Amino acid sequence: TVPVPPSKTLSQYNLEMSHYGKHGNWTKALVSIRSMRAQGIRPTRTTYTQLITALAKGGQSRKATQIFSTMQSEAIAADTVTYNILINSHAHSIDWANALSILRKMMPNSAQQPEQPPPLTPRAEADVISFTTAMSACVRANRSMRAMRLHASMQRMHIAANTHTYNVLLLALRKLGMWSKAYEEFQKMRHSRVDRDMVTYVRLGETFENGRQWSHALDMLSDMYESWYRGSKR
Repeated sequence: TVPVPPSKTLSQYNLEMSHYGKHGNWTKALVSIRSMRAQGIRPTRTTYTQLITALAKGGQSRKATQIFSTMQSEAIAADTVTYNILINSHAHSIDWANALSILRKMMPNSAQQPEQPPPLTPRAEADVISFTTAMSACVRANRSMRAMRLHASMQRMHIAANTHTYNVLLLALRKLGMWSKAYEEFQKMRHSRVDRDMVTYVRLGETFENGRQWSHALDMLSDMYESWYRGSKR
């Protein structure tokens, strides 16, 4: 007789899925979720999020989107983390259109009537990671103007940009040759006390060099030295 494998609990399956998600082992993750269903255990949001993570790390953005659709058809609400993992999956595949499509699902629906009752489950709201990852997808696909529009949407929604957001924006501006706008965003970083890292300075330096803006380059070098000096005193 063929030995029957011992049954597992939901917690054991989710722990297993977490391991597969961490290591990007999407094939085993798919086998695991099939075993759950065969055992009559309903996958949870945690289960699906880890499966989508495994697929994303394995470069399977299309399969990740299919699993996300399955998750929604089973009325399991995705949270911001799940959405961000899916956006990142499309960003790595340089699939900017699908990355934006996922981001739009997180955006507030201006057409919703105020008298409508609130949803039964919490809405996944776009955060700085959502926007920055979608911006990165656009820049990688040479859609730098779209990345700039996403940054403008962030500002309208009062989502504060972080260092990585600015670095993606600076790359877009470098590709567009917009050295004046790059300097303007650099000033915003300083005034908002957003940390500047080596990526920030390299992208600024390349933009100013291409535009032959030596005074801006000197200002940047002065800021870099001051940042390094302050860091060395901590």
